[in-house]
Amino acid sequence: IKAQPHLGVTTTYDYYRNEYLKAKTLPSTWNNFLVKVLDMWTSNGTDQWLNEKYIAEVTDKVDVDELAKQGYQGYLSFDIASVSDLTCLCLMIPTEEKIYYKCWYYLPSSALEESANRELYKDWSRRGYLTVTQGNVTDLDYLEKDIKNICSKFQIVKICYDQWCSSAIVTKLYEQGFPVKPFSQSMASMSAPTKQLEIDIKSNKVVIDNNPITLFCLRNGIAKYDDNENIKIVKETNENKIDGLISIIMCCGGYYSDTHYDNTVTFLEY
Repeated sequence: IKAQPHLGVTTTYDYYRNEYLKAKTLPSTWNNFLVKVLDMWTSNGTDQWLNEKYIAEVTDKVDVDELAKQGYQGYLSFDIASVSDLTCLCLMIPTEEKIYYKCWYYLPSSALEESANRELYKDWSRRGYLTVTQGNVTDLDYLEKDIKNICSKFQIVKICYDQWCSSAIVTKLYEQGFPVKPFSQSMASMSAPTKQLEIDIKSNKVVIDNNPITLFCLRNGIAKYDDNENIKIVKETNENKIDGLISIIMCCGGYYSDTHYDNTVTFLEY
């Protein structure tokens, strides 16, 4: 009543119930529910999209070679850095039991000295999680080579990409017959796959490879909403990288935008 004096008059009880149930279903919307619906002040100025509980539950080793032996189809996405920063390639393998995600990362060598994250990058490079290329921009030949290698192991249905800074490699892939498709980074386009990924994670349908760079990206994701409750993942600062998470969301969007049938027929009795 304090939050909404017109409760039961211009604002219905059902509205509050529905908003509460929605916030319970999608944890990332909880802070938004408290502030905008219940008019409560919270100390959480930003909405972290995924908390540590869910990150711990869904991260594990993803063995690409083992999945390749089983003949699964796959989806790819890539997010290319605008200048001298992280570039990410993501592979999604949907199976009957789980949906698997694995990411690869690329970085120009200049970032090892110039970036605020240089110590993290050096550590990840030493441990084999980060491919460092010579110069002050990422050598996309490494990205192209890995895409071709993955396509030789899986039947890749779609390769989604952010159009920003991607024209050169996309042209090459398209001319060679790879199924490239642009994926808009607008809030309207990113909202549905972001919500679907959160549902899949909460339903324990997802396994995300426990690459420390991917974990870093998952922890940095901040939920941003518009007036229509569309959601987009953003970062608080330039150092809080989310490239891996964005690539995972693009793969998710590429997969769920297709129609999937299991060739079975179910008869319902009334």
